[in-house]
Amino acid sequence: MKTKKVVDVRGLSPQERQKLVREESEELEPGEIIEVISDDGRMQKLAPRIAEAIGTIEYIDVRKEEDGLYHGYFKRIELIQLTNARGYVKVAKIDGGSQVKNELKSMDIEIRKTIEVLDRGVSHKHLGPLIVKSERSVLIPRGIADKIFVDRKKLLNVERGKVKITSMEELNEDMIEGLSKIGIEVGKEIEVRGHDTEKTYKFEIDNEEYTLGDGEAAKILVKTGGGIIQANFIDEGIIERIIGGTEFYDKLGDISGKKIKMIKEEEKRAHEGLGQFVALKIGDKEATLGRGLAEKVWVKKVEE
Repeated sequence: MKTKKVVDVRGLSPQERQKLVREESEELEPGEIIEVISDDGRMQKLAPRIAEAIGTIEYIDVRKEEDGLYHGYFKRIELIQLTNARGYVKVAKIDGGSQVKNELKSMDIEIRKTIEVLDRGVSHKHLGPLIVKSERSVLIPRGIADKIFVDRKKLLNVERGKVKITSMEELNEDMIEGLSKIGIEVGKEIEVRGHDTEKTYKFEIDNEEYTLGDGEAAKILVKTGGGIIQANFIDEGIIERIIGGTEFYDKLGDISGKKIKMIKEEEKRAHEGLGQFVALKIGDKEATLGRGLAEKVWVKKVEE
């Protein structure tokens, strides 16, 4: 078997092995093979789990060679978001915590499950994030607005006017706590002002430049002279905290307490081709996922 890269994980803990294999495999092109050498007899049982946890590699085989060591072989695979998939695909990776995974599991969408993408479309005429007013203007990304309830409907589906937040239980505790700092909490009356155009922002954080979408910028809370506000509305300030999932933390690293400055803001038209919902068939069941949830599911094409 022709390998592109060889990694020796002897003497490392299971967590260290997984991290090293992930980092080394990221340098490979789809289809290339990485060989992992271990002296752990559990390698044959653990190898498929390692591949599943990493998500971007596929387990091929584990062999005990003449050197007495276990040689595991994995292939780098190309993943696409479910929002961009068509036809039959296999779930390879799911972003987010247990709440997201449990919600998807209730629809029978799990790692290694083969599903069929039936359709994609726009479930709401507005594709941009929601602008609301509490004590000040707040930008609510679509995925979050879809999980906040006002009376008996979702905040995402409100066009304009004053509403009272009745439930945020679909959001995790970190998100709920962060939103409360900018005036979004259960029992609070807010005014919906409409949907904003989608934007990208360029920031300077600790002397490094970052380009972020509107939803990402909205998850960065910044301490300014006017209080704690989202990065979308700042000139500059000190980062208070991030209210996002692990993927967003991994992208930016630990930036709490660092200086942030807005460099540039650009509007862009929403791309309807991405769709606001994805209609699926899983076995004999059918399900519809909103864009926010579908973007957390990464799939690979099913080989014909």
